[in-house]
Amino acid sequence: DKQNKQYYNHLRFYGESLHVTVLITDINGEITNDQLPTDSLIHKTVPSIIIEETIEKGYLSHTGKLGGFFGKMQHIYARPYFDDNGEAQGIVIMSSSAEFIARIIRDMMFAFTIAFISTLLLGYVITYVITKRVTKPLQQMSKAAISISQGNFKQRIEVVGNDEISNLSNSFNMMAQSLEKLDEMKSNFISNVSHELKTPMTTISGFIDGI
Repeated sequence: DKQNKQYYNHLRFYGESLHVTVLITDINGEITNDQLPTDSLIHKTVPSIIIEETIEKGYLSHTGKLGGFFGKMQHIYARPYFDDNGEAQGIVIMSSSAEFIARIIRDMMFAFTIAFISTLLLGYVITYVITKRVTKPLQQMSKAAISISQGNFKQRIEVVGNDEISNLSNSFNMMAQSLEKLDEMKSNFISNVSHELKTPMTTISGFIDGI
């Protein structure tokens, strides 16, 4: 009737949307859909052993050709349906091509692989940038420390940003500046002492020459 036809049309629409074949059989395995999803299923009957197994277990989950009903491998799920008295009237079958499922799995694996590789590359780039950001000031400090140990107290390092590394760089530069001032003070002190000692030494030297 009209109601059943609308019901079957809805089933076919949802089946096509989900790329699955939806079939409804009676208790004898005859397909009751008035519009089959493919002409290859016309005049075909679901084997009785499939009907019996589905009704007995309450469901059927199967990968195969459904006892020769389908021409190609299918992933199949079926459940029985009952009348108001609880009597089984047949089964509802949902099947999807095994090839289609395999293609979906391949596409998902490909997408997962691309995402995984992209994540690895992104992680490598981020790690490289962060490592470079941290190690560059430390390398500069190492070179500056060697230079200062050799007496070059004017050595300074570049300060970038406003974090712990930049604070450490500032502290290093302040230390280098203090050492430079101490070195200048030492030089001035030695120069002054040398000058002060030079005058009496010159007098004594002149006196000795006079004698």
